[in-house]
Amino acid sequence: MQTVFPFRESERGHEEELLHAQRASDNPVMLIRLRPGTPVIKRPGQENFNYGDYYAYSKVCTHLGCPTSLYQAQDNKILCPCHQSQFLATESAEPVFGPAARPILKGLETVEVVLPPKRSRRRDRTARDYPHDPLFEALRARRRELAAEAGVPPYVIFHDSTLREMAELKPTTLHALSRVSGVGAAKLERYGNAFVEVVAGWEG
Repeated sequence: MQTVFPFRESERGHEEELLHAQRASDNPVMLIRLRPGTPVIKRPGQENFNYGDYYAYSKVCTHLGCPTSLYQAQDNKILCPCHQSQFLATESAEPVFGPAARPILKGLETVEVVLPPKRSRRRDRTARDYPHDPLFEALRARRRELAAEAGVPPYVIFHDSTLREMAELKPTTLHALSRVSGVGAAKLERYGNAFVEVVAGWEG
């Protein structure tokens, strides 16, 4: 067995075209010479795909695309060391052992895929989905002031969802505020007192 790099006759004498052909990922071919008189089963349409006892097969495994670089002359088997599949050189590289020989990969069996039913997408809630809440609006106003002072968009301070939870839970201490979703240690220290004051003043 030898590894060869075939090219078209039209590429002969053209160095750049030859180099491009030889560097193609699917170009390497194993050239196998079978023992004289070895019976060979050919696929329809491939009766002339040999030259005497010489047969050529791509070194790119049709199962996973890895290189098939071994050949056992005693039993005419091409081996793919990556996944231990074996292909019979006397039967058009028919897979005879390993994962590539499984009926499903040879097209002898079909796979039925059952897809789960599509789940309806949850619509994001908008301001129209919430009843008017004066405390929430007061918290938004305080957030707007802090954002203007810091020169950042309001959502950088707290998201609306966090303010809505504040309006619902009405935390009047920093400890209570820390239990609101979206209030981390850094924001609690930086903005906590400002929002607790809004809630406390609303309660009072």
